[in-house]
Amino acid sequence: MNETLDPVALEVAPFSATEAALTVLRARMAGVQYEVTNTAGMAQAKADRAELRGLRSEVESTRKALKAPLLESGKQIDAEAERIRLELVAVETPIDAQIKAEEARKEAERELRAAMERARVTAIHERIAEIRSYGTTANLCRNAQRAQSVMVNLLAMQAAVNMEVDFAEFAEQAATAYADTLQTVQAAIDARAADEAERTRIVQAQQAHAAQLKQAQEELATRTAEAFAEADQAAAELASERAQLAAERAEFAERQRLHDADLAQQKAALASVEYAQTAPVLIAEPTPTTESAPHVAIDATALAQPSRPTDRAIVAFLADGFNATPTQVLDWLATFDFGEFLTDLSPSVFNQ
Repeated sequence: MNETLDPVALEVAPFSATEAALTVLRARMAGVQYEVTNTAGMAQAKADRAELRGLRSEVESTRKALKAPLLESGKQIDAEAERIRLELVAVETPIDAQIKAEEARKEAERELRAAMERARVTAIHERIAEIRSYGTTANLCRNAQRAQSVMVNLLAMQAAVNMEVDFAEFAEQAATAYADTLQTVQAAIDARAADEAERTRIVQAQQAHAAQLKQAQEELATRTAEAFAEADQAAAELASERAQLAAERAEFAERQRLHDADLAQQKAALASVEYAQTAPVLIAEPTPTTESAPHVAIDATALAQPSRPTDRAIVAFLADGFNATPTQVLDWLATFDFGEFLTDLSPSVFNQ
């Protein structure tokens, strides 16, 4: 057995002599102002410090001497405690291993159940997300037919699921996702159909406009060709009419010349007759040997009025006189008011 130290004995140990010396030294040295500026004072200060240091060294030596047995006892106590602890651990370890093994098994089962639950919930959320993805797919479709195929696939998937079994506590969310997605897909179908109808309308309108434009161009080309043809024909007719008019003018001039010559001849003959009637004595009888002059028939109507020119000659004469075309002259004559002209015309005109 280790020796047990008496606390009372420790209290009255050799520190009591040091305590007494301390009391004396405190009374003698505490608060003293040494004359360290001179040799005697410095020597006294050093001597007192050395005395205090010596006493302090004794206290430390005494402390170590007193503590050594206590340190040994502490080491013995620590060693015994560690031995007992190891014995206890040896008995405890198998029990602890069993407990920890069971706890680990339960924790593994709990973690497995939690992982399975997380996987189940994740799978349900992924299925709900897949349902909603049909709406995005439909909105990406370029035509109504493809969007309609998305609707068919969505309805087929909806028909193949059991809400309560496949979605459990998330059945309501799944039903909402189906309802929302069906509306989205249908809206995409309607929008694509409207777009296609509008595109068809625009294409048809463009085709109709192109057809109208083509028809207008063809009609314009036809009218232009006809106009050129008519212009060519009119030019040819005008040239023909001018040529015919020139011929008629020449014919009319020749007939007028012949008429004037005939009229002059008739007037000369009439004058000879009138002269013969008024002065018969002055007219000598022709000699038998003289050849009788040919008898000239006098037409009084011819002397009073020249022969009427042709309609074409009249039109040509007026066209030439007014520097107009025959067509314009005919338009003028069609609107000519002969009644008003004859009413306003002076009778002297017809006696000239």
